[in-house]
Amino acid sequence: MTQLTTDIAIIGGGVSGVYAGYRLRKQQNPETVSVFEASKRIGGRLWSERLPGVEDVPAELGGMFFSDIHTHVYPLIQDELGLESVKINYKPYRYFLRKHSIAPGDFTNGTELPYFLEDSEKGKQPVTILIGAVLKLVPELTQYLPLKPEDFGTVRELLRNYKIDDTPLYCHGFWNLLTDVISDEAYEMVRAGSGAISLTENSNA
Repeated sequence: MTQLTTDIAIIGGGVSGVYAGYRLRKQQNPETVSVFEASKRIGGRLWSERLPGVEDVPAELGGMFFSDIHTHVYPLIQDELGLESVKINYKPYRYFLRKHSIAPGDFTNGTELPYFLEDSEKGKQPVTILIGAVLKLVPELTQYLPLKPEDFGTVRELLRNYKIDDTPLYCHGFWNLLTDVISDEAYEMVRAGSGAISLTENSNA
């Protein structure tokens, strides 16, 4: 086994690891920074595949899009790296949940869904349930909706200092908080139907 001497070892070649390595190698001697990845690919959740029959259209299996509200990612891609981007108007066409094909309108038009929801959760889009849950947990956020870029700093500070049950918000797991205010079935529908499973994973709230 070849020995490697390095000053900074970054474990994991996902987006965060690769970006950290990129920034550190720009600031220091590149040979003192190493990124280690156990799998055969880097990128983590950013994962594009070419599917049989539609090889000319890459299918995104991880992160699907970014926007100018991502204040660190957007300038990096547009300005620093100069990568080409394509503007899209994201609008889901169909959901495939629990072996059912569901149109966006089916959540609100009384169609029977494959979830056992509480009466207060029926007739709502997954993202509506998610936003409602967040507002139950942090009612003070209501005054900042719809969220504008100029309010990002204020909202960040509010959340950074917010406490639930005398415990800072960042010490709670997001999944734990969500299931305090919505049913398990609603959580499963939100998790599968919000367009980004990572939104509801149990990272800190």
